Amino acid sequence: MTLWRGTGRVENSGDSQRFALYEGEYMESEVVELGGTGVVLRQNDYNSGDEGLLKYRHGATPQDCITSDWTIYIGPFVSLGYVQIRLESTLGFSPEDLSPVLWLDASSADNFSLTGSDVDVWYDISGYNHHAYPLDANKPTYNESGFVYIGPAGYNKRLRVQNLENPASFDVGISVFVVYKRVGTWVSYPALLCKGNINSQWQFQRINTTDKMYWANGSVQAISTTSLGTSVFRLIEGLASSANEFRQWFSGNAEGVSAPASDAGSSTDLYIGGSNSTNNGIVGNISEIIVINSELSQTNREKMEGYLCHKWGIEGQLPAIHTYKSSPP
Repeated sequence: MTLWRGTGRVENSGDSQRFALYEGEYMESEVVELGGTGVVLRQNDYNSGDEGLLKYRHGATPQDCITSDWTIYIGPFVSLGYVQIRLESTLGFSPEDLSPVLWLDASSADNFSLTGSDVDVWYDISGYNHHAYPLDANKPTYNESGFVYIGPAGYNKRLRVQNLENPASFDVGISVFVVYKRVGTWVSYPALLCKGNINSQWQFQRINTTDKMYWANGSVQAISTTSLGTSVFRLIEGLASSANEFRQWFSGNAEGVSAPASDAGSSTDLYIGGSNSTNNGIVGNISEIIVINSELSQTNREKMEGYLCHKWGIEGQLPAIHTYKSSPP
């Protein structure tokens, strides 16, 4: 991956905010409040490697800003309200390259609306505005280390995403990625993610007796060969293939394959940290969720594994022969 360095600057009347963006895949500034003053964004000081790509987005509120589309910077512009800038390598990989329909990222508090640490909204940054909301007054909490805590057991602190589109069928495929750490005690057969009703569409669900995870469509299940364990983040991956098989990986390691599944189902509700039932609540920390309504190729699946594992510091879990074991894509 090309190394680059650059800076972007947001200039305000009588006040200048400067953001140094260093080597890496990309870097984003915080959301900056501009008030009612016109602001000019300028690009300057590229001094090594390839010239990066500078983007910006803005809106009347912080939420409007972070849910708006990125615009490629081509010259000074004037904005009101709030602005955020992003500098990225022209060669760097991002999940947005694979057109996710849902992308929830806990790496920044800007991706949330919070009351104290309680999550009121977890904003979808895919561009589709599939935001996640608590089902009731029992709200998950956000930790600035970069995760949403679901729990403790018995409190059913679930989130729900409504109107999340389905592929026409599993012939098209689906790809789901979750960065998750099991914490504490669970109820019987808790669901990590559940699309539609439990045991009807697709879900990640833990088997209590063995501490294994299954990725399933109804009774069709791809059961992990590895136990989840406690107090360690894992990248949990589930793909439904064009052959209607369900396949599961933990951080790039193949974990299980199912018999052919039925179909993608019709429900557009996705439950996070549980299911539509109050009896299936999970306990643990969730850092990132990405859903793509297609079957990824091995090349693109490995890019997602490399990106997420390096981002969350769990690249040591990748197989020794993985394409991105040593560095991110």
